[in-house]
Amino acid sequence: MTTVGRCIAFIILFASILIPDSRFPIPDSRFPIPDSPQLLRSVIPKHQEFRAIKLY
Repeated sequence: MTTVGRCIAFIILFASILIPDSRFPIPDSRFPIPDSPQLLRSVIPKHQEFRAIKLY
């Protein structure tokens, strides 16, 4: 790797550490995370839900 490449990699590495990623904010207590079943119902469409299979 050239010196220029090392400088660019160094800058990107420290920028990613020092600047927090705003796409994944820390969850706020004012907006509670829904329970797992509620989350699944809202994410998975009705026709793709898993149903229990009866075993005889």
